[in-house]
Amino acid sequence: MKKFFFKLSLVLIPIFFVLFFYILIDPFKVIYKYDSYYESNKQSYIVLNRDFVSFETFINNYPKYKYDSFIFGNSRSQFYKINTWKKYINNRPCFHFDAFAESLYGIYVKIKYLNSNNIKIANALLVLDCAYLLERVTNSSGRLYLKHPELSGQNKLDFQFENFNAFLSLDFLILFWQHTIMGRVTPKILDTNLFAYDLPTNEVRWDFFESVLAASPEQYYTKEKMQTFLKRDPVQKYSLAVIKSDQIKMLEEIKKILVLNNTNYKIIISPVYDQFKLNKNDIDKLNEIFGKEHVCDFSGINNISDNYFNFYDTQSHPRPHVTDFILEQIYKND
Repeated sequence: MKKFFFKLSLVLIPIFFVLFFYILIDPFKVIYKYDSYYESNKQSYIVLNRDFVSFETFINNYPKYKYDSFIFGNSRSQFYKINTWKKYINNRPCFHFDAFAESLYGIYVKIKYLNSNNIKIANALLVLDCAYLLERVTNSSGRLYLKHPELSGQNKLDFQFENFNAFLSLDFLILFWQHTIMGRVTPKILDTNLFAYDLPTNEVRWDFFESVLAASPEQYYTKEKMQTFLKRDPVQKYSLAVIKSDQIKMLEEIKKILVLNNTNYKIIISPVYDQFKLNKNDIDKLNEIFGKEHVCDFSGINNISDNYFNFYDTQSHPRPHVTDFILEQIYKND
């Protein structure tokens, strides 16, 4: 028995040490409360779960700012600037309620949460920019994409276990210790992007990249970066239809809540670099549920998606001049 417990201790002591260290430093910022989860214009290196950050930031700041206007969507929706949007919605208090690789489920549970807690939704932008977003109607997996437990109903211990399990990944641990001890940064695991962050609106802006582009576009669109901007097929391609019965139920409930709130809302299907156009059946369903006057389709081959200069990268994060133009177009008749 002594040998057994000795061997067991050899296994458990390193695990307890790693667990203690994990709880102490909270690398993913999911254990403790923070006034702000980002430092503006300072590299954070460890990428945080944006859904978790957005929800915690909302809870922390709603009592002060009383938000009533929201932008929902994935990381591409971050670039619809609050200061531009305010010009079209009477300067209302706004909040970016986005998430990495957002899903229809994610937007649905956020809007349901606001409604259930009697939080007014006066204005809303729903950036439904791809079939990938629309097709997913359950909680995401992976520590970067899990929904906040308050939204998903996931057991909080299960949520924490998934984050700790991600920390135990050998790839992550090696690179994390290399960064901690030697200051080495490996972009594959650690984020090197420098972004500006506005806490009251939860807005992320790539001001540094914009300054580089303004000074010298070729310094940003380098030869190496341009190799990622692959040629597209000149023939229009369409995504597969994804709006089925589960999606229709969620979309109809979202519409019901927006009508109940008398919300001024727009559905934006953003341009993407791959130039796939949202399936006509999906567009027809969105028009049918929300009304054609509320659905603004910029997908497919067009003047925006044709020009790589309109995107930061091939993940189709749009530059601010693109989102400013889109907002002008969708509100000019209002």
